[in-house]
Amino acid sequence: MSHQPTSCHLVLDHNYPAGCLEVPWPSSVRLSRLRHLDARLTRDFEDWQVILALHQRGDVDAFVTQDAAMLSLPTEMVVLAKCGLCLIVTKDTGHSPLRALGLLMAGLETAVRRITNERPTVLVLSTSVKSESADSRINGIADRSGVAPPELIERELSKVGDLSVPVLT
Repeated sequence: MSHQPTSCHLVLDHNYPAGCLEVPWPSSVRLSRLRHLDARLTRDFEDWQVILALHQRGDVDAFVTQDAAMLSLPTEMVVLAKCGLCLIVTKDTGHSPLRALGLLMAGLETAVRRITNERPTVLVLSTSVKSESADSRINGIADRSGVAPPELIERELSKVGDLSVPVLT
């Protein structure tokens, strides 16, 4: 049976916007800023020490940061794994606090669900955009429909008629 806390406590790194706690977050989420918990942790400490200090508090479920470089630091990952704390990284935000906050807001429900159900060590929220051609999508639809792409195209074009006829008149 999975542990289901009534509240998930996330601590935001020092580089998130000052007004971020004013956002109407879900009632099951408690957010704190690192500098409000202990301002000393925002300077002169290694990331692994911040992770350990948050774990030692006993009331923190996850640390949220824009620092994706942390994912490649062996000491930080070992301490994280041993502590069982979750690290949420808002990646690809170009060091923009506003973009990072938006990404956290967009991924929050999924992140909290994973923290409370699976207790993962690392969650990476990314702004990557997947691009593909319409032809590629058509090929996939045709394949799933069991028809050749030209047959699918012909069938669908017969439904819409002449594409040069104005839609709005």
